[in-house]
Amino acid sequence: MIDENLRRKECEPAEFAYQTARRKVLYELKFEETKHGATGRGREKSRNYYDSNEEPDRFTLNTAKATGKSERHYNATPPGIASCIR
Repeated sequence: MIDENLRRKECEPAEFAYQTARRKVLYELKFEETKHGATGRGREKSRNYYDSNEEPDRFTLNTAKATGKSERHYNATPPGIASCIR
């Protein structure tokens, strides 16, 4: 449903930002290790969530593939909107 809303061409900027932030919250719940700051600072990346050695796509790439838009389109989303929904 969220991906369908993001695919629409008539989506208003505020709705686009809201739907993108909702998708990011759900994506980070599913793939906790992709959350900003989840790895690094001496911690190794955890791969025990997957059957294969492949890591999940970053949020922007995954969203771009799901909606048919460029990854750059989602990199330009205003920061801070996600904190309004959590």
